[in-house]
Amino acid sequence: MKILSKNLKKGTIGLLVENQDDLWYLSQIVMKGDLVSGGSSRKIEKGNDKVRKNIFVKIEVEKTGFQRYSKEFRISGKILECNDEDVPNGSYHSLTITPGTKIMIFKNKISEYVLDVLKEASKPEYNFLICVFDREEALFAIVNKQGYKVLSRIKGSVSKKYGSERIDERTADFYEEINNNLENYNKMYNPSSIIIASPGFWSEYLIKRLNESTKRKSIVSSCTYVDESSINEILKRPEIKQALKQSRIAEETRLVEEVLAEISKDGSAAYGIEEVKKAVDYGAVKSLLVLDSLMQDIGSNQKLAYMLNKTEEFGGKVFVIDSEFEPGKKLKGLGGIAALTRFKVS
Repeated sequence: MKILSKNLKKGTIGLLVENQDDLWYLSQIVMKGDLVSGGSSRKIEKGNDKVRKNIFVKIEVEKTGFQRYSKEFRISGKILECNDEDVPNGSYHSLTITPGTKIMIFKNKISEYVLDVLKEASKPEYNFLICVFDREEALFAIVNKQGYKVLSRIKGSVSKKYGSERIDERTADFYEEINNNLENYNKMYNPSSIIIASPGFWSEYLIKRLNESTKRKSIVSSCTYVDESSINEILKRPEIKQALKQSRIAEETRLVEEVLAEISKDGSAAYGIEEVKKAVDYGAVKSLLVLDSLMQDIGSNQKLAYMLNKTEEFGGKVFVIDSEFEPGKKLKGLGGIAALTRFKVS
């Protein structure tokens, strides 16, 4: 998702939908009562004929339609403005949003929750650091959905004789240099993952020498050569694709499991609409977990909208949990909504 414009005072957000995942994010922020403008097409009667014309409209949102893995997101409502005089204001129309569509959203207020969703949606599809190396050379690159950028190359000075269980002192110094580079790039770019890849067994030697902050993000892979061709080779490997999918799920898993742990010991958590609302009324909620399917109905669910607004008003944070994966299925078993609280609410 690309944010084309944003005005918090006026409540306007201009967006370019870049891929299919962006449609899911849109389904979480376009709500009943919002105004949305964008390009569309419509059949218009001309005498005895009907012709399809390209139009630009602003509609007041009454309902939205989105299904998992759908290639479009539909926004329906009454037309408030149209650039074609043959299309009357007050008539109904549906905007069909697909990758490549530009839209403008008008809200009475842009909440912190909406800003968080936009921030996540506008992140690169992936942003991680790759280090490919052997005993003589190392290459570092940062990768995102636009491609990759080689950051640096370094060379070591090592003995040509080595055993499978032995590394001489100069090789150890080279690994230390690689480790230092990884640490610096980790601080500079804060990648979601660090891919350590080498031909043969060299990555196993390096991983033991990494500091903890780097090691926690690291995934060991393999490559054929130490050059740029290895980057594309690594991106196709199944363990890397899986790591990219798991980054959001890991955070959702942590939150849901923390809720379940607190519930099991009758601690600082609440679940279900009524219990969570009670915690919200007390200003006790620090983390509000809402299933994505509930968020799509927020425009017509005044109680849920109230809880989101009040949570943010009292300094809490809202997290939307994806219903497709295990954390979402567990949250659904709790009624689709739960909260971690600052104190136990009786």
